[in-house]
Amino acid sequence: MNPEGAEKDRWAAVGHVDGDEMIFAAIAADVRAAIEALRASRLDAAADHVDRAAGLFDRATVLFRTVATARPGQAVRSEPYERFENLCGLPTAPGDAHDTVVRAYLDLRRSARFDEAEWNRFRSALTGLEERHQRWKSECLTQPALPAAR
Repeated sequence: MNPEGAEKDRWAAVGHVDGDEMIFAAIAADVRAAIEALRASRLDAAADHVDRAAGLFDRATVLFRTVATARPGQAVRSEPYERFENLCGLPTAPGDAHDTVVRAYLDLRRSARFDEAEWNRFRSALTGLEERHQRWKSECLTQPALPAAR
């Protein structure tokens, strides 16, 4: 084994994890901002935040495919990624204080009056986020990683 190559691989893995964490922290921040916008009855702003979060998945995919050293099927389950998943999760018990974008949407849907085009824009943004999330998982966690740069 080449010790110099192993050292480069180690730093590539560190860079990947740091990059993943930064991207997922940004995605989670946009989802959190979308929840806040929904709670403030700002449906258009919420859709903008969700669209921005979805776009960040494209960057996450490029980063993962460029520097990943993980084996296929091994997810990097960082704290920011877990935060993102929790913010997007389905609502649990009615008394649970954990807020999600779905819960905020459903609450707003019951109380606010927007036209169907406005609701559709938000639903489309949320669908786009979920599609990119699933694509990221399928492309990045099931495909062989590119070899680390030497």
